Amino acid sequence: MRPSKPPANYQQQYDYDRPTPPPAHVPGRKSRLTAGLLGILLGVVGAHRFYLGYKGLGWVMLLITAVSLGNAWFVPAIWGAIEGVLFLVMRKGYWSVDAKHRPLQW
Repeated sequence: MRPSKPPANYQQQYDYDRPTPPPAHVPGRKSRLTAGLLGILLGVVGAHRFYLGYKGLGWVMLLITAVSLGNAWFVPAIWGAIEGVLFLVMRKGYWSVDAKHRPLQW
C-alpha cells in the first residue's frame, strides 16, 4: 500500500507543469548579438558599451562625438563598428564577457 504523503526527504525530480527555458537563454545575461549590432549601428554614441555595463568607455565615445560637435563622428563610429564585429566573432577573452565578467549568450 502506498503512503498518502511522500517521505520528508523526498525530492521531486521532474516539474512538468512549468515550461523549461531553452538551454542557451539564461535570464540576466547580455546578448552577444545585441552588443554587436549596437556597436555596428550605434557605436558613434557608445550604445554597446552602455549596454554591457562599461559606462566609462561609453561616456568617452559619447563625449568624443559631443565635444567635437559631430565633426569627429567617424572616430567612435569606426571604433564601435570594429568592436561590434569583435563581439559577434570572438568566443573567448575580453570580447565574450560583460562588465561583470559574465559570458555573453547568443
